Amino acid sequence: TFADLQAVNPFVFGWITVYGTPIDYPMLQGEDNTKYVNTDPRGNYSLSGSIFLDCGSRKDFSDPVSILYGHDMAEGKMFGSLANFRDEEYFRAHRYGKLYYEGQWHGVEFFAFVETDAYDSAVYAPGTGAGELPAFAEGLCRKAENRRPAEVTEQDHLVLLSTCTDASTNGRHILAGKISEQVEPDPFEESGKEKQ
Repeated sequence: TFADLQAVNPFVFGWITVYGTPIDYPMLQGEDNTKYVNTDPRGNYSLSGSIFLDCGSRKDFSDPVSILYGHDMAEGKMFGSLANFRDEEYFRAHRYGKLYYEGQWHGVEFFAFVETDAYDSAVYAPGTGAGELPAFAEGLCRKAENRRPAEVTEQDHLVLLSTCTDASTNGRHILAGKISEQVEPDPFEESGKEKQ
């Protein structure tokens, strides 16, 4: 359980779930962005690592833009299922998820899927200010392979799920979502559809 993991490793601070996908993992944050690349939530060496928040982001997701990293693993494990969002029908069907932090669940509505590279400073911009957020979101949508309408204001908070691609050495897949207090129900749980 979340409490068990926190007791073992205090760097566990939250949980992420993307409805209808295998993404259902604890979130961690290290003192740098290398610690949990090959360390599991219990602190053991693991090639699959952990889902971790950028070391420069606040754990309460109060920054305008927060970035979560995870490996692109086989069978859709970790963030391996992000590649599925390249398919327009899949993107449309997988709109929501949720984040657990600060003792409660928060909703996420995913609005853009972007394929870029690790050095794209227009995307990897955790220091984006609140006043720059609407323009930042517009930029993501312009780059996106798939998108849906989303009104992003200076008061909003975005989360970017980032993973490697097998297309190129520095290739990255990004799934962008807007955080809200409204937690949508999981339609896949209600319908009994399998995660993929």
